[in-house]
Amino acid sequence: MVDNTAVEAGFSEDKENKGGKEILKEGPFKFDDWFSEVYEPSREMTENVLMKYRRLAVVDLTEYSIVRIYSSGVPAEKSKMYTLSGIYPDAKFGFVLQKNGAPIASIWFDVLENRVLVIKQIQGKRGCREALAGFRWERMLVRFVVEWTGLHNFKEVRVIRGEHQEWHRNIPERKKKFYLIYDVSAKREGFKPVLGKGIEYYSFIFGGNEKRK
Repeated sequence: MVDNTAVEAGFSEDKENKGGKEILKEGPFKFDDWFSEVYEPSREMTENVLMKYRRLAVVDLTEYSIVRIYSSGVPAEKSKMYTLSGIYPDAKFGFVLQKNGAPIASIWFDVLENRVLVIKQIQGKRGCREALAGFRWERMLVRFVVEWTGLHNFKEVRVIRGEHQEWHRNIPERKKKFYLIYDVSAKREGFKPVLGKGIEYYSFIFGGNEKRK
């Protein structure tokens, strides 16, 4: 089930959305599974990840939670979600990091038919820098996705390059920021670059990468 806070913030529970089913209908991970209790991240896993990436010992972990969310990707809904929660999703599925029930950051991804998960967006909510300062939150969200997918028989997790992110701009400061959020976070979490004409994306293959950190 989707956390009520997320639903009230404008996140959709529409299980009949055709866009979602087009992505998942052929694979073993069905669209409706996202709303099953089987896929609910445990509090124990959440706290372990929060603890590992905590910068400051004074951070009260009981104030933080991570919930599943879904977006149809329809511009009107995306805009409504941003208006109500300050989050603008670039993919179908995601996890939201909350403090006292309020969204402060999120990570968004799509799922390919061969049970490969592709992280397309890592975003902190504007105005929440202080709430996020107690964590290495970008890496934390990537690690959370890796830990979660590892429990549910996914084959691979991918992270797009920062320069391939929808909001990337050819401005030095922006390019550096996106490189740090996407490329550096992926590499530090054990993802390997996949080469084409340059680096296409970063990949974590379960059983194929170096020992998970």
